Amino acid sequence: MHLRPYLYLLAVFALALLVFVVAFRFKDKLTHTSEKRSGLELILLSIILLLGITAILRNHILGVSNVTLAFRRSANDTFDQYIPYYLSMIRSLKQGTLPLWNSTYGMGTSILGNQSWSFDPFNLILLPLCLIFGEGFLAQALALTFAARALASGLLFSHVLKYYCKVPLVRIFGATSYGLGGYLFTEGQHFFFGTAWVFLPLLLITLEWFMDKQNTPSFIFISIVTAAFICFSAYLSFITLLFIPLYVAFRLLVVGDKWCAKTYFKQLGLAALSVFAGCLIAGIILVPSVYFLVHETARINGEHAESTRSMTKMLSLFLSPHSFMLLLSRLMGNGLISSGTNYHYLELGGLNELEFFQGGLSCGVFILLAQFFHWVFSNTSRREKIAITVASCLIAFYCINYFLPSLLTVFRYPTYRGCLLIDAVLIIALSLALEKRFIESSPAIMPLVLSVPLSLFVLYWSWSHSVNAAILCIFFAILTINLTILFIARIRCPQAAAALALGACVVLISSVVADAFCEIHLNPKIVSPKHFPCSNSTTDGDDTIEALNYLEQHDPSFYRSERTYITWNKWNDSMSFGYRGISSYNSSEDGDLTRFYLQLWPEVIAKDAGNFYCYAFKKDSNNPQMMALTGIRYVISHTRLNYSWAQELTVTSNGMYVYEVKYGTQQISPLYIRTTALSDSEADALSLEERRSELDHKLIIDAESLSSLKLPTNTTATATVNLKEAADGSLSGNIDTTGDCLACLTVPNISDWIIRIDGQEVPTFKANYGFVGFKLSAGTHVIQAHHQPAALLIGAFVSAAGVILLLAGIWLTKRTQYAKTSQSQPANHMKISI
Repeated sequence: MHLRPYLYLLAVFALALLVFVVAFRFKDKLTHTSEKRSGLELILLSIILLLGITAILRNHILGVSNVTLAFRRSANDTFDQYIPYYLSMIRSLKQGTLPLWNSTYGMGTSILGNQSWSFDPFNLILLPLCLIFGEGFLAQALALTFAARALASGLLFSHVLKYYCKVPLVRIFGATSYGLGGYLFTEGQHFFFGTAWVFLPLLLITLEWFMDKQNTPSFIFISIVTAAFICFSAYLSFITLLFIPLYVAFRLLVVGDKWCAKTYFKQLGLAALSVFAGCLIAGIILVPSVYFLVHETARINGEHAESTRSMTKMLSLFLSPHSFMLLLSRLMGNGLISSGTNYHYLELGGLNELEFFQGGLSCGVFILLAQFFHWVFSNTSRREKIAITVASCLIAFYCINYFLPSLLTVFRYPTYRGCLLIDAVLIIALSLALEKRFIESSPAIMPLVLSVPLSLFVLYWSWSHSVNAAILCIFFAILTINLTILFIARIRCPQAAAALALGACVVLISSVVADAFCEIHLNPKIVSPKHFPCSNSTTDGDDTIEALNYLEQHDPSFYRSERTYITWNKWNDSMSFGYRGISSYNSSEDGDLTRFYLQLWPEVIAKDAGNFYCYAFKKDSNNPQMMALTGIRYVISHTRLNYSWAQELTVTSNGMYVYEVKYGTQQISPLYIRTTALSDSEADALSLEERRSELDHKLIIDAESLSSLKLPTNTTATATVNLKEAADGSLSGNIDTTGDCLACLTVPNISDWIIRIDGQEVPTFKANYGFVGFKLSAGTHVIQAHHQPAALLIGAFVSAAGVILLLAGIWLTKRTQYAKTSQSQPANHMKISI
């Protein structure tokens, strides 16, 4: 790392020092109790968050210092999926549409298969920036959007802390720790994961508001936020909604002065009703999305998942001593071991750093947690002790056992993506510890004596196992020692509590910012602007763009093209450039084409990850039969191709060779015909070579469809095809056949595709292990094909039911309010973290 690009940190440090001077001037006001967040508190919090964001992301936002928020790390999703997908969305919006079907993502995919990427509300920042400043601004737009997530999450979490903590300085510390925390700056490198970090406090605010007031607006807002969260991401919202019932159940145990079982279950039921209504309201997006992912892809439909035996196996597995120490290290700082390396975080499955526990809760996490538990067991009621003990046991079980972390993978392997919920609860606990055992009273000595050596030991262990973060470990150790000195000074000089508390916050926040900074900047696999797709700083793709422009003018019909080389992305260059190919990597769904590749074109399988595959045309670019079967009409190459099938069309000014693929007598098309068929079971019994030889005159059809299909009586037929693709992803055109036939349209055979021949919808079947097949009679026909999400009508009915349930809940809350008009408002929340 060169120091010159980071000289701006001196200016950030100077501004931070100025903020500290201002905060010191108002230290008494910041350390005295206040139920409401004052203007001073919000201004200081905003400035601190902005300074932290500037320190971490300034170079990325300005597009300098040869860095971007793209990483070629152990998990390639950021660079090889999301960035090409965003470029594809930008191009669609430039054409005035956002199609439900993306034909440039591999062989094509539904927008519902990538719900979290498509419906991320922060796209409302990202996409307009790129539409205004162009595709070349995407790298800076991603950084600005990332910064917006950090700012929003910190400000929202400050509001959550209002229900727990009375001291403004404590709320500033907790909100900053959350907004600049490890989860956002590690897992959030998956971009849309960071949006969950924003939705969580928003949902907690509505729940706390409801538990406090139990009024109609709060009930409505719970449903609205829940529905919005689910519409954004069924996956991430499911993680959160598993946690919400437990959160509400525990919170209701401690928010009132008196325990009343009837009131408890009534409030719990109303909260559950509002959340459930929100789930139903989101049905119009949730139902089609779930239907698509469960029915149309082997990626997650349980085809490879194990059953109860796997569940039992996970329940019996615990972290090894090595992984447990790693967990403690990650609690302090996500980057204390490594940033962006292939360090295996779990022996089971060898997961990468994005799938292990995300912490980054500061150098004082163990010191403050020790103080928190001492305060709980010394100063709270029996009911509160029981609630916090049970909640703590559940958190510990999540951290050390594989059952809960593997719940969302159908117990195939553990992944700790749900730890954002754990982090939020722990930050609340840390904030309460700072308030109760530093500002309001002196720290307890015994917990301090035990937690400081533990902290230093974890840092020593991290340093001894560090891959590329030894300096960060040393910095954390220095900060931990300084924090210890401040705690000791607080015990000896209680009259200086305000100043010492301010100093403690500086130390704690510094460690959080340093950890986030290292997670972004120490990554050895950062993609430079020169290699960022469509960046203003690169000319790498100009030769490909020229060749694609030639093809667009030469042939405006619907076809696929491929290249014998890679420019930016290993598997998804087609999305980056905006052409229809076959190479792809999709970690969300596979369009149910896995069997096609395994049975007919295994040579292009570039990577087998167990639960998904990556496909690369360049691994088998001399196979004209398979090109014909997938509709690849043109091939672009850097070098001259001396193959019999390669008919040279042109050589561009940049030296690119453009070829038309010749196979058989007809021009290659994504829509072709055959006159006879064999069942998939018959094809499976053949060798690969025998299977391929049959495909020149037959289709492979699933046995059930074939048994009910009346095959053509004629033995030969030819077809002339002219198809075009509209901006909305639909296909239309003409096909002229010399006889009755079976047609195969090489788009993934999902139930969402509707085929119309001469205006009449026709039944379809699965052809060639994964494409859309249908019958055609002899003659000239107008063909139309479009993608229509399945179960959309069912989803609409579910949403309507959700609205009705919401109205019923509003009536119930109104009735409850009316019954309590003569009674006092519920008691204020007790400041307990569960």
